[in-house]
Amino acid sequence: MKLKDWLIPQDKVFFELLDEHINLVVKASALLHHSLQKGAFSPKTVRLIENLESQADNIITDVFDKLNQTFITPVDHEDLGNLIISADDLIDLVQASARRINIYKLDGQNLKIKQFTQIINAMIQESQKLVGKIRQMSQKEMRSHARKIHRLENQADNLLLDCLEQLMREKNIKSLIQKKEVFEILETLTDKIEEFCNLTQKVVMKNL
Repeated sequence: MKLKDWLIPQDKVFFELLDEHINLVVKASALLHHSLQKGAFSPKTVRLIENLESQADNIITDVFDKLNQTFITPVDHEDLGNLIISADDLIDLVQASARRINIYKLDGQNLKIKQFTQIINAMIQESQKLVGKIRQMSQKEMRSHARKIHRLENQADNLLLDCLEQLMREKNIKSLIQKKEVFEILETLTDKIEEFCNLTQKVVMKNL
């Protein structure tokens, strides 16, 4: 089934579920970023993100339930499954970041973490826009968002190098290990966002 056939009414549910899921990812990312920027990060922030992640898990269950019940889907079953799993990796890593920041009490005191969450928040917003272009079959606009995501991911790579250089001057070994773990989770998240972007484009191209 080609991409133009995705607009058949009975298949809209898969778009709607993907939209709902990416909206939750956006909310979780924004919550983490803005709470850190405003110095308002707290255990409550983590609980709110965990709640969003739980809602995202429910959507995953809905998607696979519907895939098992539906013979004809907008795109290949495997592609749909891979796409929603890739999106779910994003909110899982936002949650993992928030939990580590909370456990290690790094909230508000590390400029590099704030810089990372700023990049991540921008990348996830672009990913939401990318998903929004799927139904329009606008490869040109999708490529525009994809280029922005790739540029931001390159910034994250450079930021990680800056973070590691900074850690070389860290005298407290415990603090060094904790910060390195958080930096690497955040950088992994940027990689996963880029992977989601690439997968989304691949699925669209495959089904045109």
